[in-house]
Amino acid sequence: MKTVEDCRIECEGLIEQMERVYGSELDSVADVMRTMMSQLAQREWISVEDRLPESEGHYLCWFGNRSYDVVLWTPNRKNFFNGWDVAMYEPRAWQPLPEPPKEDG
Repeated sequence: MKTVEDCRIECEGLIEQMERVYGSELDSVADVMRTMMSQLAQREWISVEDRLPESEGHYLCWFGNRSYDVVLWTPNRKNFFNGWDVAMYEPRAWQPLPEPPKEDG
């Protein structure tokens, strides 16, 4: 399994390719990608081979090949649900979602 650092390096390579092809047209996309990678680097992925979530809830899952999704884990059924149907493919790793932002008022 790739580490977060491996993914960061790969993502930087993709950003460089985008910048060469599209110039500054996609600066906002590159900024979002860098922000996401920075946030991901602050968290550790948990391999599904090591353990599964203990409680029902939504989790960020990595399915490989740069594919991420937020899915619902149901421990009694032992599956990940993506909102449409049971995930057709098993995630390779997962992590809890970050806390939501604090609302004013």
